[in-house]
Amino acid sequence: MSNVADKPIQAPTHYVGIGASAGGLEAIDAFFNNMDPNSGCAFIVVQHLSPDHKSLMTELLSKRTAMTAQRAEEGMLVQ
Repeated sequence: MSNVADKPIQAPTHYVGIGASAGGLEAIDAFFNNMDPNSGCAFIVVQHLSPDHKSLMTELLSKRTAMTAQRAEEGMLVQ
């Protein structure tokens, strides 16, 4: 696997699932503020929202961690 800059991307050592309702943003924020961005883990954040509500999780997490935050899309590899 490689990223846009053609640097090899290491496969995650662990996959961590985090789930929360809309009220869980503060806890998720605290978690990522204290998580080592070089842990080797891939984090999959699932938020319970109304289907009519657009999630801003990617944008919010991008401001809180040095890790890359991406919205999941069908067929996407977890990195």
